[in-house]
Amino acid sequence: GFTGNFDYSYGSDSADNLTTIRGVMQSVNNVNQITGDALGSNYRYDADGNTTAYNIYVPPSRAPGGVISNSLTYDDEGRLTSFNNTSVGYRPDGLRGWANGHYYFYAGGKLL
Repeated sequence: GFTGNFDYSYGSDSADNLTTIRGVMQSVNNVNQITGDALGSNYRYDADGNTTAYNIYVPPSRAPGGVISNSLTYDDEGRLTSFNNTSVGYRPDGLRGWANGHYYFYAGGKLL
């Protein structure tokens, strides 16, 4: 299991929209997608609502500190096709077939 000091606290408004995560105020757009936070993290989305980029602020007290940037792309079916420099491909049945040179094998729809 997990060990250590974890803080999963969050806050929400009367409509159950997320307003804080671990005590940090969150900004949202008109469709309730998180767009940033009070520390400087920010998120972008495509027209289908898929996250296309997020930049996470990491405080100096936690290595490596600073901002960690990530980019994501999707195919026309909304399936992840890349995360930063890692490519992802799918089999005809929609299951993940490969990612970053690693192939996935299934038996009865279950990953082996």
